[in-house]
Amino acid sequence: MRDWAKVNDVELVPIPTYASWLNLIEVEFRHITEFVISNSTFGSHHEIERACSAYLRRRNGDARRNFDRRRAEKEARRKRRARARRMGRAA
Repeated sequence: MRDWAKVNDVELVPIPTYASWLNLIEVEFRHITEFVISNSTFGSHHEIERACSAYLRRRNGDARRNFDRRRAEKEARRKRRARARRMGRAA
């Protein structure tokens, strides 16, 4: 692993054993467990895979919409500030 990391310019960072919140994949696993697997019954591995894929597609779609919304809000704030500056100078 260290050789691969060195060749691919990846820095390996050790994290404490009991600090799962620092490992981003653990957060993803927790969400999948909570929102997909818990209180569910699956008849096959394929069904679990489909459920996880559907959850991730939905989650990624929500993230994209939230990103677009935040970007639009930021642009609107920038325009309001610019308009306020122009009005202040004109007064």
